[in-house]
Amino acid sequence: MLSTLIDLGHDASGFNNIGDALAEYGLDWDVELRPTFYRRADNELGQIDGAYAVVRTDTDAVLGRVGGDYTPLRNSGALAHADRLIELGAATLDAVFEVKGGKKVGASLRLNEDLTVAGEDPHALYITLVTSHDGSTATMTNVTPIRLWCTNQLALSFRQARHSWSVRHLSKIEDQLKVVRDELEFVTEYKKTFEKTGEKLVLTGWTERDMKSLAEASLNFVNNEQTKEKSVNAIMDVWMNSGLIGDDYRNTAWGALNAVTEWVDHHRNYRSPEAKYQVITNGFGARVRNNALDALLAVAA
Repeated sequence: MLSTLIDLGHDASGFNNIGDALAEYGLDWDVELRPTFYRRADNELGQIDGAYAVVRTDTDAVLGRVGGDYTPLRNSGALAHADRLIELGAATLDAVFEVKGGKKVGASLRLNEDLTVAGEDPHALYITLVTSHDGSTATMTNVTPIRLWCTNQLALSFRQARHSWSVRHLSKIEDQLKVVRDELEFVTEYKKTFEKTGEKLVLTGWTERDMKSLAEASLNFVNNEQTKEKSVNAIMDVWMNSGLIGDDYRNTAWGALNAVTEWVDHHRNYRSPEAKYQVITNGFGARVRNNALDALLAVAA
């Protein structure tokens, strides 16, 4: 299971479709739109035109407020196109999960094709699908390489290749298959870019001074100087002492990138499994990771 989903997600490796996995763990609930109201000056309730609450039908919990053009979807329907990946033999189910009380529901799948950096550093490839019930985002797909030596999540953003894209809900299997084929082309391009970038970083030497500059650049958005200094020192400690980076890579830009991601993924404290998922996937951790990549590529051979 993806390390960011441990203690948050549910093991779905024994299931062959999204619907069954969601149902097994009580996650295949439905949502509906209900009108919203305000209290008028005469103390009576008036309906707000064009504004609706998205409500979980199993608990009556309000997940968000949206406009009248929003189409609510049952979780299994919103994520159904992933079943086509499984049917094509391109992936197997990994986990299903929900965050923020069901405002977001998702599934992770392990692709049946891995990638390797410099011919000897293996990575598994995952796809994560997340649907939003609060109107914040469309259903999104992300591709995430996981370094097998240390389970670092290396979901890097490249200008040359997509690592994230939105997916429209399509009820016809033929249409879903077309989307999946497009997605697999995105994954292939991302894999090529990742491997090429990794090999470039492996060939770039790295010193202690370089590492400190990189740590500072990765955290350039942190305003509290004391917090920044403490974090820079922690990253330096990982780079110098971690047994997971690999001695062959430690003094390379590739080792430097993995020191930053190892610190984010495994050495910081998170208040909950959900917070860890959010921070590493879309928040502070993602920003640090991609700042590091940009800084490394600016000087890589």
